[in-house]
Amino acid sequence: MDATSLFKYSGDNIFDLMLNEDGINIKFELPKNYNDPYELFLTIDFNDSYERLAHFQEYVSDLPQMPVTCFSTSPSVTPMWAHYGKNSTGFVIELDIDEIKMHLGNRLLGLNEITYQNTPRESLDQFFKFAMYRGKPRDVFMLRNAVLHSAYFTKHKCWSYENECRLIAEIEPLESGLLIEKFPLSCLKSIILGPSANEEFINKVSDFCNQKSITVYRSVLGKRKGEPYFLNDEESHYFDKNQIIKAKCKCQSCFEPIKKGKLCIWCNQVESIQIQAASNNPYRMLHDAGILDFYEEGMRKIGE
Repeated sequence: MDATSLFKYSGDNIFDLMLNEDGINIKFELPKNYNDPYELFLTIDFNDSYERLAHFQEYVSDLPQMPVTCFSTSPSVTPMWAHYGKNSTGFVIELDIDEIKMHLGNRLLGLNEITYQNTPRESLDQFFKFAMYRGKPRDVFMLRNAVLHSAYFTKHKCWSYENECRLIAEIEPLESGLLIEKFPLSCLKSIILGPSANEEFINKVSDFCNQKSITVYRSVLGKRKGEPYFLNDEESHYFDKNQIIKAKCKCQSCFEPIKKGKLCIWCNQVESIQIQAASNNPYRMLHDAGILDFYEEGMRKIGE
């Protein structure tokens, strides 16, 4: 995978649970507890023959449930801010992949981006044929490994907006039964505040980052591209493929990244152009004549 960072979206209500003086608490779950009812499902065509289904079930029905935690490879996914970032009032942590690998060591069992498709991987069928018709132990071993990887790293296309990456690791459960791994603060590259974060939360996160010398960004809803950009001390940044990059040029008014000039197209609207646009608006003419409501009522009747 090309990504160098992983991003986890969270609500402001769990900041104190996730981050503290000792490190970063990341919660893991077993696939059976995830919100996708088809976890571990895309492994075989379930409309296949009875014979093939029976053999497949015999070989792989006892696949292990391993601790998984999910990230995104992008901090600028608007639905993710809405769903997991508590309607954009929360935050995103950026974690360094190399530091994660170093911390987990041999306990790291898998780290891959999700493949999104609505059918099982074609490569599995070849492994299955060897296991079913040749029947050697190594064939079953290879089939189980292939199915295990496919099951954990394949999801239906309807989830593709998440840009998900999954981490599988050996995690010892706490006394409460929760699967929590404490990562060192050296794994934390930055914290990104949601576009709708309140002032109290912004101050709390900023204080934490200043004390720990961690970069903090404020996510801002962009007007030009329909995706957020990121401010740090009025320096503008954007996400490009796999990293947050400082913009070479920014609007001097709203700080949104631009290709050239001093102002973006929204901030560069001079008063004379705005007056011209207003004078060309037929709704203003109807309003000034006192007949706008009458006009709209008539148009609605025509539509009916």
